[in-house]
Formats: sequence, structure tokens, C-alpha cells
Amino acid sequence: MNVYVYCLREDYQYQSSIKGREFENEWVRLSKDGIITVKGTNYKGYAGMAAAQNLK
Repeated sequence: MNVYVYCLREDYQYQSSIKGREFENEWVRLSKDGIITVKGTNYKGYAGMAAAQNLK
């Protein structure tokens, strides 16, 4: 059984260094200006384990 470390219920944006590329799926969007949006408003929120390594 997985227990998620965090759950976003609002969209979260991050300015990355990736420029000139676009991508979008159900959970993530990358715009040409390098903004990554994690879609926390999708369904019941975005849940993940990525931060778990920082807790050890």
C-alpha cells in the first residue's frame, strides 16, 4: 500500500530552465516560457512520493 507524502489541491507553478518546448497531459503542463504547472485542481488533487527521500 502506498501512502502519499503530499497532496496538492491547487495548481503549483515553477519556473524551470526548459525553454522553447511544450508538453501537457492530465497532471502536468510545460509552457514554451519554461513554466511547469502541476495540476493540483485536477480530480482530487495531485499526490506524490517525490519528497519522501528528503524525510530520511
